[in-house]
Amino acid sequence: MRNINRLNEEIARWAFEIIYKNNTSWKIAFTNPTAGPWKTIKAPSKSNGQEGEVYRFILEEDRPDIIMYNDALETVIIIEAKDSLEKLLEREQARKSAAVVVKLANILGSKGDNPFWRGRENYKVVLGLLWGSTDYPENDTEKNRLYDHYHDLVKDEDVVFSSIIVGVETLYRSGNLRCTAFYKSYDARNSSLGDQIIETLME
Repeated sequence: MRNINRLNEEIARWAFEIIYKNNTSWKIAFTNPTAGPWKTIKAPSKSNGQEGEVYRFILEEDRPDIIMYNDALETVIIIEAKDSLEKLLEREQARKSAAVVVKLANILGSKGDNPFWRGRENYKVVLGLLWGSTDYPENDTEKNRLYDHYHDLVKDEDVVFSSIIVGVETLYRSGNLRCTAFYKSYDARNSSLGDQIIETLME
């Protein structure tokens, strides 16, 4: 059993990823280990289930922390993770993270000829944010400040489905980790999709 002395970005992300070992709705196409090497985005073909490479990051290329997709909802979430909400709000970090989401949305949208991504190139690409909290969860005011900041950065980018921002909090309290997912909708017409995303993320 892993002993946790303090909450850091790796643990906050790891706790969330553990959920998806048994999740039947969402699949992780990419995860970025702390101080790890470059990796590839991989997915199984929708036609025959064979898994293969969708995109290969070069060594110094900026990468997100998690890319996941849901074929039933036809949605991709690209997640940036930090050990605290405040770190996600740092000006340069936020700008960089939003730019990575936009770049990858463009890349994934151009992969209609890739045999392992074909059929997913028109999925909605949603920006996701994952943070850690110790002892007490973040309040709604702080979460809304975070969502609004990132929404402002991507709202004019057509390749990003900016009507929804997804948040995931890993709470470390009394030696235990608990993940909770949230979303904020910027268009009431998409609230049902937000509800479905959160319900399936935490199933």
